[in-house]
Amino acid sequence: MKHNRVIQLSMILTMFLLVCSCKTLSMAVTPTDLPAVPTESFQETAQILTDNQVGSQNPPGNGTVVESAHASVPVKYASDACLVELKKDLDEAYGNEESPSNDNRRSISRSKSKPDSDDGSVTLVTYTVKGDKISSPVLGKKIPSEYKKYTKDSELHNRIWKLITDIIPLDQRKDLDQFILFTDGQDSITGSVGEGSTPDTWSVEIDVLDSENLATLSTTLVYEFGHMLTLGASQVKYYADTCQYYMASDGCSREDSYINGFYNQFWWNLYDEWKSYAKPDENGEVNEDGAYAFYEKYPDQFVSDYAATHPEEDIAESWTYFIYSDVPKGDTIAEQKIQFFYMFPELVEMRRQMQNNLCNYSKE
Repeated sequence: MKHNRVIQLSMILTMFLLVCSCKTLSMAVTPTDLPAVPTESFQETAQILTDNQVGSQNPPGNGTVVESAHASVPVKYASDACLVELKKDLDEAYGNEESPSNDNRRSISRSKSKPDSDDGSVTLVTYTVKGDKISSPVLGKKIPSEYKKYTKDSELHNRIWKLITDIIPLDQRKDLDQFILFTDGQDSITGSVGEGSTPDTWSVEIDVLDSENLATLSTTLVYEFGHMLTLGASQVKYYADTCQYYMASDGCSREDSYINGFYNQFWWNLYDEWKSYAKPDENGEVNEDGAYAFYEKYPDQFVSDYAATHPEEDIAESWTYFIYSDVPKGDTIAEQKIQFFYMFPELVEMRRQMQNNLCNYSKE
């Protein structure tokens, strides 16, 4: 009898281990099972992280300074009045709460050529960047006579560069090595980012004719920085031929990258359908009408129609809303994409810093 009991217990234990192994295997093949995906809802996670920044239930407004639960230095939050102004800037740049016109956007690809390409843009001046400083200006070639005056306007150049350094934290500009001023005429492309002087660096490019509109320029800079943040060398292995994670425009995303987590949460089950609409070519160019048709099919999944043109545009657009707006209270996919960034304490802190810097330029 004792021997039979041992056999029975062994069989029960074996069956239990088999069940656990099956469960583990099932979880391992789930596309969304990444470290970046929270167990709580996005809204709950966003609120938890926002609260923990100051160790209280509600972050104070009106420029209140409090002691951070995670640092010995005071944490200052943007005033309520400034947040209202930032929201106005977002609405102005994005068409008064309607979908953005896309006219001031340029798709990102680090392998694309700089201005002077077939889009009609002309490089005016290229600066070398080192930290907060720009130097060694190099004039572009074949500059039309009406644009030559902008090549000598150092006051304008420095004003635009100061806005860039004020908005984008210094530690996030370590791979930025070129500042390019160009134009493609009035009210077309405001700015972009691309490959710098070497494959592992970045350039930031601003149209001097469109730089006077602060709302458009600042939101464009935040949006373009979203590309640098999510497609930088710490996030993507450039020029990889194969990839077991999300294959970005210029290489394989790293397992714990923001773009890989974003793709696995919001895109993996729609990606093939999106491709059938957008028909991206080998250079990443998409059929704009097809991408818009995809947006019209899933309007509650995107913060703007432009976000539907590519997963990498989607995360950059959602990032812009993360910086310029409050924590969304709803549960649409578009709102969850904004809430996604609250999963990362370093991005919540970056949002606070960038909002404070943007407030210095607000109409408050």
